[in-house]
Amino acid sequence: MANAFLKGWHIVIMRSQHQASSLITLVKEKGGDPILLPTQDILPLAISSETLAKWINTIQQVDILVVTSANAVYCAPASLIEAMKQVPCVVTMGKATTQALGEKEILVFFTAPPGSTSESVLTHAFLQKNAVENKNILLLAGEGGRTVLANELAHRGAIVNWLKVYRQEQPHIDITSQLQQWQQFSKMCFISTSSRSLENLLKLALPEFHDWIKTKPLIVVSSRIAKQAIEWGFQHIVEAKAPHPEDILIVLQEMANDYVKMRY
Repeated sequence: MANAFLKGWHIVIMRSQHQASSLITLVKEKGGDPILLPTQDILPLAISSETLAKWINTIQQVDILVVTSANAVYCAPASLIEAMKQVPCVVTMGKATTQALGEKEILVFFTAPPGSTSESVLTHAFLQKNAVENKNILLLAGEGGRTVLANELAHRGAIVNWLKVYRQEQPHIDITSQLQQWQQFSKMCFISTSSRSLENLLKLALPEFHDWIKTKPLIVVSSRIAKQAIEWGFQHIVEAKAPHPEDILIVLQEMANDYVKMRY
């Protein structure tokens, strides 16, 4: 296998199957063993027909729609997605969300570049006070997300509302036998694309495994997750510039190369 720099590596990917499929393929192509371990369940919220009708009416009057994640797209009711096609300005927090909207034939005005945060998105001209004051802005999201964007837009004079279409839960699974098996592997790493998925890993693992987990390389996709991982005691953290599979693969190669240098 050409350029199989992940040969011998066991890569735990803490995402759902539909989110991780592209990364799984890339890891296999480079000789690695991808291990799927979804540490959070994404569950669509039950939305009554009355509430849905109100939401559709709200969307028809909105000036800017901010879609915070691909999960929000996949969990939104079909009639809501259809109404979104008429929104004059759709903003997403990243490439994956824009791709999900593209699958639904929804045009996107602005896609936040790799490495963006709510704070950095707020620096763009179309979200400044003179542009958003008295404008109707809607955020399509899940429960429990960050509120920085909504709070600041409201502070700038926008009329801000939320449409929350999913929730995240820790799955009810026992990973003890898996952890026992993984401890036999010399080359092991974990990939986390959210603080919550990492937190749930530690909740799912018995305390006796925590020290071992924290000594293994951890790939994260933002400085915010990296900071949280440091606070939790992870020792070898590598930050990808974005959550896209290609960006994660770049840092996996860096990790594998560093491991070789440490050995020789």
